[in-house]
Amino acid sequence: GFEALARWDSPALGAVNPDSFIKVAEASGLIRKVTPVLLAKTLDAVQDWPEHIQVSFNLSGHDLMSPVAVSEILDLVKQSGIAPERIEFEITETAMMADIDQARRSIERMAALGCRLALDDFGAGYSSFSYLHQLPVSKIKIDRSFVVPLLKDPSAGKIIQTIINLGRSLNLDCVVEGVESIVELDRLKTMGARFIQGYIFGQPMQAHSVRSYLAAEGRG
Repeated sequence: GFEALARWDSPALGAVNPDSFIKVAEASGLIRKVTPVLLAKTLDAVQDWPEHIQVSFNLSGHDLMSPVAVSEILDLVKQSGIAPERIEFEITETAMMADIDQARRSIERMAALGCRLALDDFGAGYSSFSYLHQLPVSKIKIDRSFVVPLLKDPSAGKIIQTIINLGRSLNLDCVVEGVESIVELDRLKTMGARFIQGYIFGQPMQAHSVRSYLAAEGRG
């Protein structure tokens, strides 16, 4: 699968870092207008992919807190004709903190349609564990902040191992994010990690490059 990443090439500003414009969109509330545009572009790109390839899409807290926004998101999925189970919405603890009950209702609507839900940046917050039994998530993503010190700090490895074991015991898929080297990959394999995301497999690419990438990897 692939994860959709927002990019902005401005005629006036040039390449704008997503850490900048997404944060501004979040703070101003404009993310409610940005999300449908990005999701529509994502779904359009997926139309050209093999049917066994999935896509992950990040949602904002503003999206989860608005029943209207959720309805728009689900309508886009339905109109695309893409099987909902190929679409995975990623949510963070921060996105749910404003109103966990409303977040649960939104997430349950997405799950009812057949979309998959992933808890992103797992372990980086303060109460992520409490959400595992409250929400219909099918995947947890281990934050890159634990991978960076993996080879130097034994405690980082112990945390990753604990989360992998937790996911296995709860029948949740577990993805380790931000893996960049063969050494990191080999170490994670010894821990039983099955799903890896990071530059070790591919750097961000344009949507139109996905088919050729898959063909080169023997997956297209």
